[in-house]
Amino acid sequence: MKAKGCGITMRINRAYHAGGSSSCPVASPERIRVLQDDLAAIDRSLGLLDPSMEPRKIKVLKPTHRFKYFEAGELAKLIFDQLRKAEGKPV
Repeated sequence: MKAKGCGITMRINRAYHAGGSSSCPVASPERIRVLQDDLAAIDRSLGLLDPSMEPRKIKVLKPTHRFKYFEAGELAKLIFDQLRKAEGKPV
């Protein structure tokens, strides 16, 4: 029996865990193992909520890393402003 509307948060959680395990090239083997164990637990939970669901078909979400020093888009705006002021000269 499929629970109506159930598991949306679990799907999002799985998408982030799947993205986190592959996005860090310097992660320690232990960290990767922990992420894979978490991912397996989420897959089992999703299977309980909806047996017809295929967790591997859930789109992976890559974690984003932002600088805390600038608001969203502010850094790019500052860089482009400086490039405009340079008028084609090397910066």
